[in-house]
Amino acid sequence: VKLSDHANMVGESFGASGNTGMRAELMGTAAEAQRLGYDLQVGIDNAKTLTSQFGVGLNAMKDLSDVSLRSARSIGVSTETAAVLVGMFTQLSGHSAKSAELFMKQNALLAYQNNVAPNAVFEQIAESSENVALWTKEGAQNIFDGAMAATKMGINYDSVANAARGLLNVQESVQAEIEASVLTGKQMNLQRARELALAGKHSDMLEEIKNQVADESEWNAMNVFQREAM
Repeated sequence: VKLSDHANMVGESFGASGNTGMRAELMGTAAEAQRLGYDLQVGIDNAKTLTSQFGVGLNAMKDLSDVSLRSARSIGVSTETAAVLVGMFTQLSGHSAKSAELFMKQNALLAYQNNVAPNAVFEQIAESSENVALWTKEGAQNIFDGAMAATKMGINYDSVANAARGLLNVQESVQAEIEASVLTGKQMNLQRARELALAGKHSDMLEEIKNQVADESEWNAMNVFQREAM
């Protein structure tokens, strides 16, 4: 790609100012994209996602964009998803560029160890920015654990986060708990699940709910009304 063509790409994405204040950083990002086998435009688009969606400044843009490109390769997600993840983990969860990259690599391995596809977990997180911002703790480890537990159950992380909010509406959740107990004949007590929800420990919350609800054979034996109550 000619330098003039590269300048045109920058101008189309960032305007004329991009060809002055950001040129060096964007050229570096585009070079990293090419090194990893991506098109030049991919590097520019990643930088744009980080600056426009997460307010990343000029001084951090190249490092974060490079991390997102490398992470897309290592965890098996699209470059767009990787840019969103890096934006979330650095701007919402307190990670540096280096620690965000390490966080994703370590948790990709954790997912494999739990027989879960890492890309499926990370894609769920990227699609749940509002709940990530609301619930993130421990450098977002609780978010990954909750999303992995959701993936194993065949549900999405937003559903888990919404369930946590529902549990914290004590009056309504206690009423639902009573109704479920009547319909199923099981004595349910979700106080522990509420405590875990409040702490943002969504994977432990899901496990507690599963223990309260039913095992697979009990679930299969329930009628439609009992399942709805659960």
